[in-house]
Amino acid sequence: MLRRIHLPLFLCLTLIGIDSLQAQSTRYKVLTTNNVSIGAPSDGLIGFNPDSSVFDGLVADGKRSIYSACSWIGGIDENGLAVTAAGMYKQRGNDFFSGPVSRNYDSTYLAKYDRVWKLSKTQIETHKQQFTSPTYNMPNDIKEWPANGDVNVGESKYLAPFKDLNFNGVYEPNLGEYPEIRGDEALYFIYNDDRRLKTQTISAAFGIEVHVMMYAYDSVTAPELNNSVFFNYKLVNKSPKSYTDLKFGFWFDPDVGNAQDDLVGCDSTSGIFYAYNGDSDDNGPRGYGDNPPAIGGAFLSDPLSGFSVIMNSGSPGALWNTTSPSGAVEHHNYLNGMWKDGSSMVIENANGLFNANGVNGDGYDLNSTHSKTKFLYNEAVNWYESPTRAGDKRALPFTYIGDFNPGDQKCLDLVLVFARDSASGPLASYNSVVKLKSYIQDIEQFYASQNITSCLAEDIGKEEFTVQESKIEFYPNPVVKGGDLFIKYSKGIEQIQMIDLQGKVLKDLRLNGEKQYTLLMNENLKSGLYLVLLKSADQQISTFKINVD
Repeated sequence: MLRRIHLPLFLCLTLIGIDSLQAQSTRYKVLTTNNVSIGAPSDGLIGFNPDSSVFDGLVADGKRSIYSACSWIGGIDENGLAVTAAGMYKQRGNDFFSGPVSRNYDSTYLAKYDRVWKLSKTQIETHKQQFTSPTYNMPNDIKEWPANGDVNVGESKYLAPFKDLNFNGVYEPNLGEYPEIRGDEALYFIYNDDRRLKTQTISAAFGIEVHVMMYAYDSVTAPELNNSVFFNYKLVNKSPKSYTDLKFGFWFDPDVGNAQDDLVGCDSTSGIFYAYNGDSDDNGPRGYGDNPPAIGGAFLSDPLSGFSVIMNSGSPGALWNTTSPSGAVEHHNYLNGMWKDGSSMVIENANGLFNANGVNGDGYDLNSTHSKTKFLYNEAVNWYESPTRAGDKRALPFTYIGDFNPGDQKCLDLVLVFARDSASGPLASYNSVVKLKSYIQDIEQFYASQNITSCLAEDIGKEEFTVQESKIEFYPNPVVKGGDLFIKYSKGIEQIQMIDLQGKVLKDLRLNGEKQYTLLMNENLKSGLYLVLLKSADQQISTFKINVD
């Protein structure tokens, strides 16, 4: 049975680019903070480790549940032609390349952007508390966070999200500024479809830049979070072209343990998509055994617009028009809820769950009078993939974006969830789907409660919440050399620091919980901007800037 071909190392290097070799130690990193382990390389093909040329995928409960995943983007250009960008397995290379869109893809650019940044909430909190300490060793991924691009070569001024404490638009970690991440641990990387020729879809370039933050929570008391990984995608149109009917898809290859006996499905009502085992025993050395799990997810910020399925050519029932696409049009068709030949998917003989007689149709029938659909194996209409078709396949949930004009941005949030139920019986594997859906419903409530701004970088330049909540008063500002700066603070102050823009600590005062203080400005100070940091008794830090005349 045809599976994926692992190319010789020298050929893989030709396809992915020799220019990426210089940063092998930093261009692939793995989230490991909870029960779901998943890695990402700098070019966005999730699960593919470029240093070993192996697909590590998504691992949970000690087995692999997803082989690989990647974003797919498709739209119509100003000439009415389909444009797509996608990634799959590297046999044909990739359409995405590390870094933001630029006019200068030289060695300096590659050294800066051909990498993945990995940070934890703990590292950032330590940086906020200790950045002025002479014994503090700043992590490289904080020090080299790609917050600002080079506008002189067409890069955006703001790239990775950060806390801009002095509101000057420049990331300065030596002054206590820090990356903004979600979750307890996060990966961040940027890629585009502009830097080289696209070999997966053989499509013209969009000129699209994609920013990705993958993140996870370490929460053993909340199993739905402890078995999940989140994705924040930001798409930026850096080209002078406008696109219509733009869609974003999350292509993934579910290998629920043993890849040869999987089923897939979706629920258009809840917006959930999933993969699960074709029977109650996931056999083989890669299998989960009894009570196999389900893997799936949902778009958290946008509706699910459709769900396409791409068959491995060696799987049961696979027809040529239902297998892997080639060229921009065939990729575009799948992103629009059609088969790769452009024919419609149809709701064919929907006859319920685990109908062993195989009467649930496969959705491909050129002469069918059945209703057209964009949701394959949609349980909302009592249509499930037949167990007779259990095998290796790929799934493509997608969401509609619409018009995408020069300079437009679109941000999306997505979650992947692993669930495993211990119940036995003939429907044991589907019990894990039921549990998966329950987890996703809890996650959707959690996501809503966070009041998340989908585009992370939108809070650059805003004051920290601690500044607003604590009602700090400081005056006069500007303050003259030799004069007094009066500070009033609603919480008890434990420490005051005054720092210049090179990060040098000029004053470091330890206090005893005062709620007001007078800070004397030295007559020998140079005129200019300074930072004042206040640490409260509950260890919260507030920062504000002062001008000295």
